[in-house]
Amino acid sequence: MKKHRLALATFAVTALLVGCKENQTPAAVDTPSTNTSMQTQSTTFQIGERASGEITTQSPVNLKDGTRYQIFDIMVSSSDLEDGNLLEITQRGALNGTLSLFSGTDLLATSNDSERFSKLRSIVLDESVLQVVVHGRDINSFGPFTLSSGVLKVSLSLDTSKLNSLPLNENGWLDQEPQLLRFQVEKAGLYRFDLSSQDFDTFMKLEGVGVSLENDDGPDGTDSQLVTYLEEGEYTLTLQSYAEGSGLFSVSVSEEALPEGIELQNSGELVMGEAIQGMLTRGSNAYEFQVQELGLYEVSLMSDEFDAYLELESEGFFAEDDDGGEGTNAHLELELAPGLYKVVARGLSDHEVGLYTLIANRLD
Repeated sequence: MKKHRLALATFAVTALLVGCKENQTPAAVDTPSTNTSMQTQSTTFQIGERASGEITTQSPVNLKDGTRYQIFDIMVSSSDLEDGNLLEITQRGALNGTLSLFSGTDLLATSNDSERFSKLRSIVLDESVLQVVVHGRDINSFGPFTLSSGVLKVSLSLDTSKLNSLPLNENGWLDQEPQLLRFQVEKAGLYRFDLSSQDFDTFMKLEGVGVSLENDDGPDGTDSQLVTYLEEGEYTLTLQSYAEGSGLFSVSVSEEALPEGIELQNSGELVMGEAIQGMLTRGSNAYEFQVQELGLYEVSLMSDEFDAYLELESEGFFAEDDDGGEGTNAHLELELAPGLYKVVARGLSDHEVGLYTLIANRLD
């Protein structure tokens, strides 16, 4: 991106009050009215330049909360739009401040103040002059600051006609509508899904072959994560905001290595005395085992990742258990007649997922 010479000029605010919290529109400073016009002289800078300022006791006052503010005009040119469609503005310096971006009286974006430096992002599609408002975070926030800006290209809509292969990494911009990502699993296995954003609270849904899962908050705060076993086939990942937010996001899908020594068996025969490992990715997994003679038997379902629930059934027979084992593990101990039995491994709720161990033994 080309660099421009910094052009700073002194300015006076004539009749302006800028709202500085949570999508509030500006109001006039001379009288507590509903007037939202931005009639002020301001410093102008272009994308790629730096602009400097300082919040002092002489800066205009926001009559709503007593904080001080300063306004800049930033110019979006046709050459900027060739470089990218996502405008990013960052405020650094001694000032403990926040940012707002306006087009006239329309609020376009506010800063994400959870980061070390205040930063905002907004989609720009046309040549324009936008207003950047720098305001103190509270009435005691004063000091110098520097604004920097740039643009980058982001996808406004993922290609839903494309069936992606794995692994994949995508970046994009989420507005009010969810985005869909389609992909093909060529080999059954354990897969990890990560959806992250510094701008909004993420929410993710996964649907496909026997799978319907969702996640709001993974291990890293408001980012979303799923780790689950997938069969071969086609799947759809829905990406959205938990609370109608918008902003830049990153999503990745990759194969996850199983813990050493574990081979998953999610259905089939349960051999007496042999423990198997499985992974719950849907409502339940079912197995069968054969009882050769009348006796006392036990069946145990153990997991560190979900509240286990166990069902055992045969013709004219049914038993179930929730917390018969240690903690939230399930355990059945009963007398069984010869025959073929079905064992159902599931969680206490329909949305439980995770690894487990299942074993059946004869006790007498």
